[in-house]
Amino acid sequence: MNRRQRTLLWGATLAAVLSTGGLGASAWIRSPAEAAADTGPPTPTVLTAPVVYQRLTSATVFRGTFTARGTVSFTPRAPLAPDGTAASGNGADTAVVTAVKARTGQRVRAGKVLVEVGYRPVVALPGRVPALRDLAEGDTGPDVAELQHALGESGYGHGTDRTGTFGSGTAAAVGRLYAAIGYPVPTRPSGGRKKAVMMPASEVMFVPSFPATVTRLDGGVGEKAGTPLITLATNGLRLRGRLDPAFEGVVKAGQSVKVFDETLATTYKGRIDTVGRLVTPGAGGDGRSAESDAGAPYLPVDTSPASGPWDVRLLGEDVRITAYAQVSHGGVLAVPEGALTTTAGDIASVTVVGPGGRERRVEVTPGASADGLVAVDPAAGQALAAGDRVVVGER
Repeated sequence: MNRRQRTLLWGATLAAVLSTGGLGASAWIRSPAEAAADTGPPTPTVLTAPVVYQRLTSATVFRGTFTARGTVSFTPRAPLAPDGTAASGNGADTAVVTAVKARTGQRVRAGKVLVEVGYRPVVALPGRVPALRDLAEGDTGPDVAELQHALGESGYGHGTDRTGTFGSGTAAAVGRLYAAIGYPVPTRPSGGRKKAVMMPASEVMFVPSFPATVTRLDGGVGEKAGTPLITLATNGLRLRGRLDPAFEGVVKAGQSVKVFDETLATTYKGRIDTVGRLVTPGAGGDGRSAESDAGAPYLPVDTSPASGPWDVRLLGEDVRITAYAQVSHGGVLAVPEGALTTTAGDIASVTVVGPGGRERRVEVTPGASADGLVAVDPAAGQALAAGDRVVVGER
């Protein structure tokens, strides 16, 4: 190969290399239009939601607190001697707790021994007036009648004794009570060697209604009994809600509620009993501000359980109450409020997304709304059914 031929060969090779490099470089060079297209916003994605068929209800949420409908407390007096006999020299400083037979939150019934003070029982019996004195054979009065009634309610009849007279029948009933709870029958001297059966005020706690719930015990074993020593809640629990006055007329008696307790992570069903008049904490003077809690004005809403009593563990709990009001009388087609569009001529419509992403417009007549849904009635000849997907926005 002569010099001229070699020169031509090198020239052809160099041209081929440059041509290939140019093609490669052109792949990395973009026009301004192409660059703008690559950096522009993505194609919007249509957001859809299903059409539903259901009854519409509105929900109003507010807070409430469980309290006892009634309470009764017991403060022990000087106890008897451990054998049940009246002992001189016993003073208040000897009221030491020697056993605890109940616990806070426990539901108790008549005849239950709650605590021991000085090795003597404190028994719960039905009655409305606290024991004011020790009662024994020969005593008379309305407090004797209350004791006789309490014994009878607990299954210990007082025989032929007249009501209000502590006779042998009442003494026998007291004896049977103490035999059942396992303690010596209390007595006091009655002349000579005779001892009269008694019912000491230090050993009975009269409770207006049962079952009752223990809400407080002030004194452990070996400690001096507190004042009061024990407190019971009676007549069950009361749930009182605090409703924002802005919702007056929305929440009404008879509406169903769900009560959620965050502490127990438990939901309960109930029903609104009453919606009271406005309470302004601290206002005073008008009879409507007896509530002592501080805070904004509210409407008191009392609620009862759907079945059975409220769980006693709820006492003192602050809970979330959701009240439901029926908006539609039956099932209706409904769409999210964001699915509705309205033209200048006040014609409402929804956009249905079908197979393959095809869209079609359906004219509707809007109805009642609740909790973000609105009832719709499709125009004559236009199809809309539960399960259809309607456009609610883009992203």
